[in-house]
This record gives sequence, structure tokens and C-alpha cells, in this order.
Amino acid sequence: PTRLNGDPGMPELRTGTGVSICVQRLEQILREATKLNEDLLGCLTDSQACLRTADTSRLAQCLKKERDLVSAIDSLEQRRKVVAATLASALELATDEGEIRLSSLAEALEEPARSDLLELGEGLKQSIGAVQDAGGVLRDSCASLLGHVSGLMQTIQAGLSKTKLYNRDGRIGVNSAVCGGLDLRT
Repeated sequence: PTRLNGDPGMPELRTGTGVSICVQRLEQILREATKLNEDLLGCLTDSQACLRTADTSRLAQCLKKERDLVSAIDSLEQRRKVVAATLASALELATDEGEIRLSSLAEALEEPARSDLLELGEGLKQSIGAVQDAGGVLRDSCASLLGHVSGLMQTIQAGLSKTKLYNRDGRIGVNSAVCGGLDLRT
């Protein structure tokens, strides 16, 4: 008989108890993933505020927190895949190329587990969408800031360049001659 995660102390998967344990674990993982994505959304919002105020030390903290959250989300996703595969096996569901859809698992379950899984999945989907939207806004903000800084650098370089030599792309060349003087008589 197949046992949950090969643990002899766990009930057989094909029993109601084994399926119930898998469903509970999957629900827990979906709740945790939703919470992590909400935390990531807050982190992205903080990062944008740091860009607006040019708070580089706080931005560095936000970026570290973001990396930690993304790592935790990735780890949780790996756990979700294992639990989903175990549940699919217990429910004797056919899988397409290893991908197991939450909706397929939910369809094979009885109420209230079916609606609970679908509701948790929808909540996770919405939180991921919010993170993607916030990430897009942050990327656009960074691109705009980069363009602004690039323009400032070109203006400064133009002011320092006496020759005003432009490259083919319309920018003053990086190795353009810079002339200056130093009065040593005083």
C-alpha cells in the first residue's frame, strides 16, 4: 500500500484519511503562498517609496527582503508540487506531463474540500496578479529613473566636453577630450 511520503506511520493514501491529510497540507501551502505573496507586494510597494525618496539604505533592505521572500515562495512551490502529485496519485488522477492543476484536484474532491481549494487557489491567483502588477510599476519606475540619470550624465558630459564630439547614436563620446586648466602662479 502507498503511504504518505513513504512514512509507515501515516495512513494509506487511498483511504479517506490519507486524502484528507493531503488536502489539509495543500490548503496550508496555499494559505502560506498567499501570505508570502502579500508580503512581497508590501515589499514592492516599499521599494517604490524608497525610489521616490532616494532612500538607498532602506531600498537595499527591501531588496534583501524581496530576495528572501522569492526564495521562500520558490521553496513553498516545490512543496506544493510534491503534495499535489501525492494527492493526484491518491485520487488516481491522470496527469499531463507532470503538471497538476488545482482545478483538476478540486474536481475530484467532495464538498467542502472542493470549494475550499478553489477559493484558496483564487486568492493565491489574485495575490500573484497584484505582485505582477506592482512589479511592472516598479520596473517602469526604475526604467524612467535610469533614463533620467542617463540624460543628466549626458548633459554633464556635454558641459565638460569642449569638442562636443557626438557618436553615431547622438551621444557625446565617453572618451571625448576634456580640457581644463590649472593656474600654478597663485
